[in-house]
Amino acid sequence: MTYVILDLEFNGAYSKKKHRFVNEIIEFGAVKCDEKLNIVDNFSALVTPQISKKLNTHVSQLTHINMSDLQESNNTFTHVLSKFRKFLES
Repeated sequence: MTYVILDLEFNGAYSKKKHRFVNEIIEFGAVKCDEKLNIVDNFSALVTPQISKKLNTHVSQLTHINMSDLQESNNTFTHVLSKFRKFLES
């Protein structure tokens, strides 16, 4: 049996287009564990925000992620999701 522990980081930002606050995933983190919960693999990927152009100050302080890191990653949500699915299958 294999276990996967997933940790998602969100940016809570106001969307002018939707006229409300939206939680957008900015990072996927995961570890794959064996039946004794020993870590056998890990996954980490930043996601470039598509909704908000600003990173919430509290989120940035908590995660130590900044907007330039997210933009430089150049990863859309669907791209990171595809990488994560491959991680799950391996």
